[in-house]
Amino acid sequence: MAGPRRRHGRAGQPDAGPLGADIASFRLHLAAEGKAARTVQGYTGAVRWFAAAYLLGQAGKTSWEQADGHDVRQWTARDNPPPHRAGHHIAPNPRPTALPDRRG
Repeated sequence: MAGPRRRHGRAGQPDAGPLGADIASFRLHLAAEGKAARTVQGYTGAVRWFAAAYLLGQAGKTSWEQADGHDVRQWTARDNPPPHRAGHHIAPNPRPTALPDRRG
């Protein structure tokens, strides 16, 4: 299966096609709320990846009105995360913590 199409001129950003304008509006909304630049980048990057890699590709949907909870569940069930940028990888916790014993 082919990955999402890449935008020309912006490395690492998949092309969200007709959904891109709404993603740009979402970016402005987050910025107007005073979200940190990295938060805005993370949120909009995730939405752009979902739109390009799943909605436009596999699901064949071209508007947000066509997307629903089923699409989100299908996407999150896949083992297809966006590629990590160097230095932004989150390592798994090497020592899982046990829940405290709450027996009465």
